[in-house]
Amino acid sequence: MENGFGVDDLFQDETTPRLSSRRRVDARLDELRLSGCNSKIAWSKVGSIAIINSAGTGVETRHLACNPEDGRWVLSDAYPIANVSRYHENQRLVHVTWNSGAELAVVDVLGRVSFYTVFLAVNHLTATRSQILDQDDDLSTLVGFWWLPLEKPYALYRPAARQEDRNFRYQAVSFKPFGPFHPILNKVAAIGITRGGTVKMWYQDGQGRYQEVTTELEGFASLDDLFSHASISCSKGEPSKSQLSHMTVLTIPDHAAVLAAYTLSKQLRVYRIVINWPQPNQPNQPHTVLPNPPTLIIKHLKIEDCACPADSSTHDVSRAQLTHLETLAPTPAPPDIHTAPGVLAVFTNKKADGEAFSVICRWSLKETPCTLHPSFDQMGVRRTSVSSPTISEVCLPSC
Repeated sequence: MENGFGVDDLFQDETTPRLSSRRRVDARLDELRLSGCNSKIAWSKVGSIAIINSAGTGVETRHLACNPEDGRWVLSDAYPIANVSRYHENQRLVHVTWNSGAELAVVDVLGRVSFYTVFLAVNHLTATRSQILDQDDDLSTLVGFWWLPLEKPYALYRPAARQEDRNFRYQAVSFKPFGPFHPILNKVAAIGITRGGTVKMWYQDGQGRYQEVTTELEGFASLDDLFSHASISCSKGEPSKSQLSHMTVLTIPDHAAVLAAYTLSKQLRVYRIVINWPQPNQPNQPHTVLPNPPTLIIKHLKIEDCACPADSSTHDVSRAQLTHLETLAPTPAPPDIHTAPGVLAVFTNKKADGEAFSVICRWSLKETPCTLHPSFDQMGVRRTSVSSPTISEVCLPSC
């Protein structure tokens, strides 16, 4: 520690023998291929670093600190979070993730989730959901987890511009994040996707206690329909009233999100998740309590068969397997500029010499008008001269 630190310090465990670099990479890639919920380390915006130990039996936090004697940055000692293993009944822990504030979620191999919050000090966390009643079967394993953003504006900085006095100026622009949001100020919520296609949402009620609602994506006919990875992102904000009559499937209110899920049969499926929060008892008043549980509405948007890398002349990508799936939120832009969400996927394979390589694929979620041919309007079945409506269809062009 006194001589600086590296990434290995975050995963160091004296009880586990050290593996060679290549074997460690191979073992990590095997874990990433199994599930999209597999982050063993997470760094919060309040400065705390949460780490699952190498045995998967506990979580500890660390932080960066400046040595007052020589000004060098060092990694602090480990601060274990109490009772995590007991809350999860000694099941192996596989995923940690922070929201944009001070809330931490810990997920075990059976998909059960516990929540913690930073209390008083950056490395002192208190459990806010420790009584876990989730099912403990393989189909309940989480393959995707996402925190709803907090409804707080953030700053984006434009490129530097030289002024007349030859100084540089960085212009900051404030943006409101895209939804969906929790309707109660400073309360949080999260969504998880299971291997069997169940969508779960954990949310805080007015007293700060976590509640849970679930819904199903769609039934599966075989094991090939099970999911290995899933990712959720924000959607574009709420349209103006003049746009409501022309609202398309992706330009949706800020209580909806876009979900991309990858099956074992290499299908990329895109859904829209709409969260219907209960209205307050008094209209035009801010939420302070939730009179009823929210409901989740799932709309199927698109299926991309054989979503995998194209053939390459330099590497064998036919056996490349998905290791990362990320749904990209729309880029913040002025109202007159339309930006759409996207999907980013990373596929990994090995060369003949055993060295691993990755291929990045990207799809952009775009809408294309779909209009019936005018000949259908002239058919005798249609007794009125009403033109066919124009509908929107989501396409997934690769980039």
